[in-house]
Amino acid sequence: TYQDSGTGASDVDTIKATHSSAAIGVSGDFSKASSGIEVIEGIAGGNNSVRGDGNGNTLDFSGMTVTDAKLDGAGGNDTIIGTAGDDVIV
Repeated sequence: TYQDSGTGASDVDTIKATHSSAAIGVSGDFSKASSGIEVIEGIAGGNNSVRGDGNGNTLDFSGMTVTDAKLDGAGGNDTIIGTAGDDVIV
């Protein structure tokens, strides 16, 4: 479970991939509001993804910054809302 660990509005909580082919897993419905995560970073030139679980969930990345990682709902009938940037949604 990812939760905001900051104490103020200026804190930026970030998930960073540690390997060029890492899949960053999220479970259940996921959003900035529910997780407190503002940034997800893959590794430039890598094959990173942010992957949902096998259920039908809402993965809402609006208001977040996701770099160098595809957005992948995995199994289930997911609704995926991308960032304001250019996203690859699979």
